[in-house]
Amino acid sequence: MGLFSKCMFTEVEGVVLLNGEPVEGAEVISSYDWSNKDERKSKKLLTDSYGKFSFPEWSSKQFLSSILPMEPVIRQEIIIEYKGERYTAWAFNKHSYGRGDETGKSPIKLVCDLAMEFKRHPLEGVSDKYYGICKLQEEQVK
Repeated sequence: MGLFSKCMFTEVEGVVLLNGEPVEGAEVISSYDWSNKDERKSKKLLTDSYGKFSFPEWSSKQFLSSILPMEPVIRQEIIIEYKGERYTAWAFNKHSYGRGDETGKSPIKLVCDLAMEFKRHPLEGVSDKYYGICKLQEEQVK
């Protein structure tokens, strides 16, 4: 990342399951809303036959935030749509520009079972939490 480049959303790798079985063809939508710059972006894709999906790191550039101290507020969200239902997989407010700052690791590795309930997930070693049906893969949990 360059001097003016900021990590908006760390790379994500995940799998979508339904009762432990892979879900092929689920639509996964990743988005962020950077309030400091009034910038909103989103991408969508379909899960493969193993239920897997991935999004590359999202970055953005802004000169002003590199020279003036300001706390960023970056609203991140991953939504899964499957068979007419909509699931919030990941919802997080990022307050920094570092790669991997969301969980302390990069990439973010998620297991998203559509049968799970939406809930709050505390993050060990990080002073924040995320919400959604996904859980971090075990090897990523500190």
